[in-house]
Amino acid sequence: MTPTRLLPIVWSTKGILDAYLATDDARALDLASGLCDWMYSRLSKLPEATLQRMWGLFSSGEFGGIVEAICELHTITGKAEHLALAQLFDLDRLIDNCAANTDILDGLHANPHIPIFTGYLRLYHATGEQRHLDAARNFWGMVVPHRMYGIGGTSSGEFWKARDVIAGTISDTNAETCCAYNMLKLSRTLFFHEQQPKYMDYYERALYNQVLGSKQDTADAEKPLVTYFIGLTPGHVRDFTPKQGTTCCEGTGMESATKYQDSVYFKAADGNSL
Repeated sequence: MTPTRLLPIVWSTKGILDAYLATDDARALDLASGLCDWMYSRLSKLPEATLQRMWGLFSSGEFGGIVEAICELHTITGKAEHLALAQLFDLDRLIDNCAANTDILDGLHANPHIPIFTGYLRLYHATGEQRHLDAARNFWGMVVPHRMYGIGGTSSGEFWKARDVIAGTISDTNAETCCAYNMLKLSRTLFFHEQQPKYMDYYERALYNQVLGSKQDTADAEKPLVTYFIGLTPGHVRDFTPKQGTTCCEGTGMESATKYQDSVYFKAADGNSL
């Protein structure tokens, strides 16, 4: 299996699983489970060194949200192979450095790496492996505030630059919409672990200043008019121009509009506080 051949499976698994959760159609669950069985049958045969090399490749090795999808599937099927599959996506260099609070984000492709950590949090829930939680927590702190623009967005031309040089990265290709979408998701999940105000302060900042404005007000039945980047140079305006083909941000831009109620308020696990 090459990483390029894996990517369509990554995208399909979550969508098919969502179809099952929305419709309770056993065929969708069977398909999602079968896709993961197939991935496990292929990936489990590869040497550890090969897996580590694959997951470090740009950009075909970037597996994004697959770990979260597999962990979600595992909560339904309970199959040991599915949990083992999720663990095969451990990118040790990334996890170990972030767990040690060593910042290696400079030069990384931003958006595909953010959902990796949401997946590792789900893996922590399943296995209790502390390094996954530590890595996710420290990773968040490497982005906020060190690589965060005032609107809450992050990335320049899809990539991260060096820590604390944010003013020197301002351009017309800042703040990819998918980055904000996934940072909100990661912040929300971390807040479930630690009710620290910083997570929801960030959530409010990015939601109101970027995500709410990522969809054009004018309705268009033909094209999803949402932002790809939000340029932050003086005088720049949001670009809703339809692209040749589509970008990932068009999908997350539309999905965000269905999730505004996700985090209006939270209730303590014991029900004693709001």
